[in-house]
Amino acid sequence: MAKLIKIRTYTTKRTGEAADVARGYLSILENNKDIPFEVKRVFYIYGSNHVERGGHRHIKTRQALICTSGSYSIYTNNGVKKETYVLSSPDDCLLLEPADWHTMVGLDETSVLLVLSSELYNLQDYIDDEYPDFIEYENLYKVNKEFMNDYKAKFDEVLNSGYFVLGNNVKNFEQEFQNYLQSGKCLGVANGLDALTLSLLALKNLDMPADSEVIVPSNTYIATILAILNAGLKPVLVEPDITTYNIDPTKIAEKITKKTKAIMPVHLYGKSCDMTPILKIANDNGLVVIEDCAQSHGAMYKGVKTGTFGDFGAFSFYPTKNLGALGDAGAVICKNYMYYDKVMALRNYGSFKKYYNDYVGINSRLDEVQAGFLSVKLKSLDKINAHKRKLADIYNKNLSDKFIKPIVDDDYFDVYHIYAIRHERRDELKKYLLDNGIKTDIHYPLPPHKQKAMQGILTGDYPIAEKIHETILSLPISYSNTEAEIYKVVEVMNKFEALA
Repeated sequence: MAKLIKIRTYTTKRTGEAADVARGYLSILENNKDIPFEVKRVFYIYGSNHVERGGHRHIKTRQALICTSGSYSIYTNNGVKKETYVLSSPDDCLLLEPADWHTMVGLDETSVLLVLSSELYNLQDYIDDEYPDFIEYENLYKVNKEFMNDYKAKFDEVLNSGYFVLGNNVKNFEQEFQNYLQSGKCLGVANGLDALTLSLLALKNLDMPADSEVIVPSNTYIATILAILNAGLKPVLVEPDITTYNIDPTKIAEKITKKTKAIMPVHLYGKSCDMTPILKIANDNGLVVIEDCAQSHGAMYKGVKTGTFGDFGAFSFYPTKNLGALGDAGAVICKNYMYYDKVMALRNYGSFKKYYNDYVGINSRLDEVQAGFLSVKLKSLDKINAHKRKLADIYNKNLSDKFIKPIVDDDYFDVYHIYAIRHERRDELKKYLLDNGIKTDIHYPLPPHKQKAMQGILTGDYPIAEKIHETILSLPISYSNTEAEIYKVVEVMNKFEALA
């Protein structure tokens, strides 16, 4: 927080016969004594002629500002408190911390500002955006604003084509998305839940008895469980690794029975599961792997994108996803043509040819308009992921270690659909952040086995899942969030720990 201090100032006099004759004033600033840092850079600002200066904050740099001539006003905002200071005397010094966004006004032709800096000049150390008064968790208008003109053009194209179901836009997006993943065959479907369900129905139609078991993490979103139940199969819950929130490969083998037919790893929050041991277990036991990639668009494990490890990869393009449509949408990635043909028919009433039905299918077709929108946004997916990774890096480097942060590992390329931290006082922390103008979310407040709809269906105790759901908190990390907003979140959260 900015702080105004008085500089040690002395009246100087001559020695000897003229000892009583005043010679002016001497002001002294010493490194790490009068100012709390070592000065590495000194510069002057003058001749501004009332032009506003500043308009930024820093990542590392601390500064001491002294008005050696004239006067000026400085407005500061550290994300929590706003202040205005007037400097008009050379014995006043305003200390600025890196978090202090500031702007200077009132500098005229007589004003001379002396700046003492803790760091050498580095353009990457500057943050121009001022702290907002309120930080949203998500703003889909802002997320999609840069794509609006292309969306409108695409909508007009579809409208004018007169072709609205399983047309060229769907075909184009399917090809583009499988090219992006560099593996498999893509089929657009209505939503992420259907992508999972259709993958299971394809297996069931091939060779999977109705009482077959599917292994799934105990802390997943309810859609994963619903897909298994909707396919007439039995979900078997396996606890997650408490450090990654993904299914713990060391706990899978003990849940495998003669009825086990598939493993459904969920790449939660944008981090890939540990796929090497999962694939080995599946191979050793003759199990199919269906990846739930609803939150992992572009995430990688050892350089390979999620959705391409297993027999199926199921994606959701719900609007809040890193690759989000403007409504519901989904896709299935199939490893081989047998699965591809089966899903292609099942999504369209079980039909390959109009009015001829080979299977008992469903209606789950990706909409032409949404496919067009997704083609537009897919071109920017890597940029979206890079932005979210940059925001995550700010959290990782600056957030107090008293909060349990996501682990970072070179084998994993995380895309941070969600930046989830854990804290024992989660509910209190959530309220504190809201009181300070920061919205958060909880993914998820209740584990599947505790849901009312799952009573009598999901049995057993899952203490790790319960611990995660009791302590997890999702922080702002939207494509619409700025670096300045994330620094404010960090500063406010670290003050919460100081209050503890």
